[in-house]
Amino acid sequence: MSELKSFEQMGRGYQEKVLQAMFEDAQYAEMMTDVLEPSYFTFTHLQRLAEVFLEYRNRYRTFPSIEVAYLQLQQEDDGRDPGMMAMAAGFVVKMKETPLNGDRPFVHESSLEFCKTQKLIQAIGKLLEQVEGKRFDQLDRTLREALDKGSARDHGHDYAEEIEVRAEKSVREPIPTGWPVLDKHLGGGWERKTITTFIAPTGAGKSMALVNASAALVAQGYNVLYVTLEMADYKIGLRHDSWFSGLSIDDSSKVENRDKIREAISERAKGKLIIKEWPTKRATVETIRSHVQRLAQTKNFVPDAILVDYPDLMKAARSYGEKRHELEGNYEELRGLAQELNCVMIVADQTNRSGLDEELVTISNIAEAYAKATVCDLIITVTRTTEDKMDGTGKFYIAKSRLGSDGIVLPFTLKTSHNVRIDVMDSGTDAITMMMKTKGPEAMNNFLKNRIDDIEAKKKANGGNGK
Repeated sequence: MSELKSFEQMGRGYQEKVLQAMFEDAQYAEMMTDVLEPSYFTFTHLQRLAEVFLEYRNRYRTFPSIEVAYLQLQQEDDGRDPGMMAMAAGFVVKMKETPLNGDRPFVHESSLEFCKTQKLIQAIGKLLEQVEGKRFDQLDRTLREALDKGSARDHGHDYAEEIEVRAEKSVREPIPTGWPVLDKHLGGGWERKTITTFIAPTGAGKSMALVNASAALVAQGYNVLYVTLEMADYKIGLRHDSWFSGLSIDDSSKVENRDKIREAISERAKGKLIIKEWPTKRATVETIRSHVQRLAQTKNFVPDAILVDYPDLMKAARSYGEKRHELEGNYEELRGLAQELNCVMIVADQTNRSGLDEELVTISNIAEAYAKATVCDLIITVTRTTEDKMDGTGKFYIAKSRLGSDGIVLPFTLKTSHNVRIDVMDSGTDAITMMMKTKGPEAMNNFLKNRIDDIEAKKKANGGNGK
């Protein structure tokens, strides 16, 4: 490809993907503006759109949308070449309907390599002229400029010069979790470009925690993509129905309750929720990325949060030889996706077998790959013993946090026979408060009556002295 003078040999489909990638990815486009010549495209409509794209960048210091670029092309052409405009219109439609999917990495790498090679070839010619002219002092600069073209523009944080930038970036804009008690310990809530994981033994409630986090985000007006690799999408939907309506999961599936659920969703779901199910070990992080692109193009849906239940059931992007490295790789790529999309990433993970018998699950109970813990910004473990399940209680433990405090135990209530809502309480909440929350006043009265009866019985057994 380095001996070519254009993209001709790669065909029309490839050329269209290069231009589409420029319209869709500003970081890639920024690098391409250094090295791309419109003449590299061998189809007139692509050449003209590329010219409009680069002219717009030079004039406004930002990149146009495909709609604006096509509008400018219409104005410049003014009916002179209807064939070219018809092909440009066809490209706009095709771009909107066909996401790049997994082609993006190849298109980025190969097109940049080609364009940078052309710039180096031009630089070599210039170097030879400078040598012949004995302008040796210019050689180093010419070579450095050629090598720098097409590189990422971010040269790093200039410590001495960017004090104001640090101050601006340090101002957090957290998204409330829906649990005010938890927000107090997280500096206000979830944070974009970070990854949070709920860790629990099987059946302890990690998926319930994800549903609560998801529904609370939607209730606040945020868009959520919920990826399920373990449970059917309609079952995840029923759990959200329970959260919004207050009905039990069983009642949520009954025909007679549909109107009530529809009304609850209409009143309380301010954002949009997309639940996407993939079979176990079929979806990679790139699969999710492609789906997000498709949603943006077909539904105008951009997620504020992506929830994955759960990453261990994803397919690794490549084989690492050992399973633990593949699992860690999935976490790293999910965190990278959160940074790329400027969204919150919340996932669920399962403990190893030792977690089943623990009174409090900790980081040491992470299944398969402890190294996953180093990737996560926030780790919350979920503990529900057999007794907890009977009582409708449990414990969140903030095991690791880059968002605030950690090492904190927060009791919660969850009575699945009523609905899926998890209520989190302050650390150290007493048993009486927990009982009132989960079992109601009648149970509390019975508990106190039994306690009084026990005290009276002990007094009689000790001769009435109460000792």
